[in-house]
Amino acid sequence: MRHSCTASTVRVCRRLLHVSVRMCVGKSLTSESVTQCYTILNVSAACSNDELRDAYLSLVKKYHPDSISGHADADMFAQVEDAYRRILVGMLCVLLCALANWLMCCYSTVHDAS
Repeated sequence: MRHSCTASTVRVCRRLLHVSVRMCVGKSLTSESVTQCYTILNVSAACSNDELRDAYLSLVKKYHPDSISGHADADMFAQVEDAYRRILVGMLCVLLCALANWLMCCYSTVHDAS
């Protein structure tokens, strides 16, 4: 089976890699900051995506400034929002880099075999 990789495929791969690097470089995603994000959300770094989302939703409901829970706290709400977004951006960066690298490897393999 012959794969057809074109110059446009390479452009897409390079663009994807460029976008993922730009996203990641602008965010200070050190291991300490990521660990702190998981701590704010009261979950471990090994939690599932569902556990992460459930913890986020629970805390958002608890700390939302318009909440009637008695725990309304705008500062804590902002911290929860920021922590969740940082974790998601980190996950997205890893996936985008992996995808771009995989596509480039596929392209190289196909063209090296020709």
